[in-house]
Amino acid sequence: AMKSVLNLDYFENDLDPATRVNSFNPRRVDEETMAAYVQVDGQAELWTKNVRYNAGVRALNTDQEISGVVNDPTLGRGVQRFGSDYTKYLPSMNIAVDIAEDWVLRLAAGKTMTRPNPGDLAPDFSLSLSGDTLTIGNPALEPYFSKQIDVGVEWYITDQSTVALNLWQKKIDGFTSIYRTVQRFDTLGINYDNLSEITRVGLRNL
Repeated sequence: AMKSVLNLDYFENDLDPATRVNSFNPRRVDEETMAAYVQVDGQAELWTKNVRYNAGVRALNTDQEISGVVNDPTLGRGVQRFGSDYTKYLPSMNIAVDIAEDWVLRLAAGKTMTRPNPGDLAPDFSLSLSGDTLTIGNPALEPYFSKQIDVGVEWYITDQSTVALNLWQKKIDGFTSIYRTVQRFDTLGINYDNLSEITRVGLRNL
């Protein structure tokens, strides 16, 4: 359904440039994900203490296609397409131990995944009208991951009252951020002669 609404070939080949749609660069992220989850729940006794636990792992495979209209000042306006495929495994576990009457020790650990912002994934190579900002997308961005562990002690004073102390730690790998840098225009590989007159004026006034 989305493909019929967002027809990139139409924007690339059929739309009249006189409509001044050059500033509109549609993009699309098509993603198909298959996942499976296995979980084990149980209860045991350890050193006369009651222990409850569950542990599991989620396996997922994602097939991704990213496409968008790119208005390259040198190569012109056109559609660029990129594809990626990845398989990841995300384990997790929870343990609760009755260490004394009305006292519970809890431990939890897991690994989570967050996909990049679709706007950061989209292909982009656009120069602002004044020529002072070049925006480049990165379709090669991968998901970033976090590993966390939580340890807590709970004291159930009454059926309605609890005192709890929790400690946690989280480590994030591969977090996506926007990187800004200042470069000379002649190092960007952009053909100055292809720029509009207003952009040339803007560059000369920088």
